[in-house]
Amino acid sequence: QGAETRHSEESAVKAAANTDVLPGVYEGGFKVWECAIDLVKYLQSEAATTSQLSKIYHPQNETGTRILDLGCGHGLPGIASLLLGNKSVYLCFQDLNREVIIRNTIPNVCKSTSVQVLNSQCGFISGDW
Repeated sequence: QGAETRHSEESAVKAAANTDVLPGVYEGGFKVWECAIDLVKYLQSEAATTSQLSKIYHPQNETGTRILDLGCGHGLPGIASLLLGNKSVYLCFQDLNREVIIRNTIPNVCKSTSVQVLNSQCGFISGDW
C-alpha cells in the first residue's frame, strides 16, 4: 500500500471523529444516516404489502438485477435488497473510503447474509465515482 493511500485512509478515520462530511476526504460512511434507515423501512413495507418489490428486482424479461449502492457506508439498504430479493440479485457496494468498506460494509454484510451470498452476489469497491 502506498503512502498516499495510507494517508487518505488515516485522514478519513480522523475526519470521522470530528465531522459528518469532509468533501473529497470523508463522505460520512462511518455514520448511519437516517435516510438509509428510511429506505430499508420502505423496502420492507413494499415487500410486506405488495408484489411491486418483485417487479423492481425482477423486471420482465430479465434474468437478474444488478444494484449499485453508491456511498454505501454501513450498507443497510443494500443488505435489505439482498435479503428481500432472491439469488438473482447482484449487489455492488461502493464507498469513497476503503476503510468504510473494510470496517463497516463487509462486516455488516457478513453478519446479515451467508458466505454463499457474500461470494456470489456481492462486490465491494472504494473510490470516487
